[in-house]
Amino acid sequence: MNQAIAEENDTAETPAFCIGDVAVQNRVMLAPMTGITDAPFRRLVSHLGAGLVVSEMTASELLVEGDRNAVLRAEGQGTGIHVVQLAGCEPHWMAEGARIAEGAGAGIIDINMGCPAKHVANRQSGSALMRDLDHALTLIEATVCSVAVPVTLKMRLGWDDRSINAPQLARRAEAAGVSVTRYIESMLFEICGASPPGTTAARRMRRPAAKPAHVIRIDRQVRR
Repeated sequence: MNQAIAEENDTAETPAFCIGDVAVQNRVMLAPMTGITDAPFRRLVSHLGAGLVVSEMTASELLVEGDRNAVLRAEGQGTGIHVVQLAGCEPHWMAEGARIAEGAGAGIIDINMGCPAKHVANRQSGSALMRDLDHALTLIEATVCSVAVPVTLKMRLGWDDRSINAPQLARRAEAAGVSVTRYIESMLFEICGASPPGTTAARRMRRPAAKPAHVIRIDRQVRR
């Protein structure tokens, strides 16, 4: 009986997957949702057993400047494995913001290159970065080089149906040191395993731009 309990405990301690050197105990993850996933909500979800939780999208420049709301978004006390999602359009602010987030307890830094909201994309952040992969790589490299924790990347399939460039960005990001890349479909948040149907930035939250088979084909291109 004691041996069976010990074996169960050993199994329970085996991580479901790892992001870099961060072991995640289960596949229940809280996606970043502006206005919803604030610090108290993240602590509650973590207490209920989520494998990891992600902050609301945080503007890197505001975090560096000490903006109160940005600082609260990056807070990770009492949340277990805490991921801070950063958005920005300049390498300096992304690097400094990542350092501050890591110092505040972030176990993983997530770069947002998927948000299509006008107030984000019009500032050349979020999904707008899919239009200039060379510039996007400067932000990725600055972020990766500034912290010791793993860095992940959220993206769209591309800016629009005529520029499906997720495979190129994913390959270049992983070569630059990003631990995980993922495509997004509405609020679906995939960090490990098969990717969901993806969208382009132009489609925002409307119907998928690609059938699952197309997304799988892109995923295979990245993994070659």
